[in-house]
Amino acid sequence: MFAKKLMAVSLISLGMVSSVCVAADQGHGQATMVGSIVSTQASCSISPESADQTIALGQISDTTLLEANGSGKSTPRNFAINLENCEVGAGSSVNVTFSGMEGKDGRLGITGTANGASVAFTDGSGDVLSLGKPSKSFKLSEGNNTLQFSTYLQGDGEPGNIKPGDYQAVADFTLSYQ
Repeated sequence: MFAKKLMAVSLISLGMVSSVCVAADQGHGQATMVGSIVSTQASCSISPESADQTIALGQISDTTLLEANGSGKSTPRNFAINLENCEVGAGSSVNVTFSGMEGKDGRLGITGTANGASVAFTDGSGDVLSLGKPSKSFKLSEGNNTLQFSTYLQGDGEPGNIKPGDYQAVADFTLSYQ
C-alpha cells in the first residue's frame, strides 16, 4: 500500500517538474536569403521586387475579347523592371527578351480553364514585343534605371474558341547589355 502511494506521489511530482521544463513558445521565425550572382558582363543588378512579379490583369469580360472579330484587348497593365547600381561603360544600353509558352502571333500562351486568348507585352513606347525577340535597346544611366512595360490579354481571333475561366501565364525575361 505504501509503495503504491509512493509511486503515485512520484508520478505526480514528475509530471509537475516536466511541465515546468517545457516553456511556452515565445515566438520564433526563420530568415531565408535567396538570390543569384550574375555575370561580370552585366552592367546592373535587378532589384528584388522586379525579379519575380505578379501582374493582375483582372476579371476580363469575354465580350471585350470578342470585339474586333475575336481579337479584342483588355486594359493594359503597367509593370517595370527596376535595375540598380548600373555602371555605364561597355554596357550602356540593354534590351529585354521575354520567353515562355508561345500562344497566338508571338504572344504568351495561357493555361487553365480559360481559352481563346493570349498575353501581349508592349515596351514603354507601346510597341508590341514578340516572345523570343529582343526589345529595342533602353539607354542606361549611372545608378538606378527603370524599364517600363505593359501587358494585356488579347483574344486569339477565333470568337468560337473564347471560353471563360481562370488562366495563368508565366514569362521569363532576359537582359542583354550592349
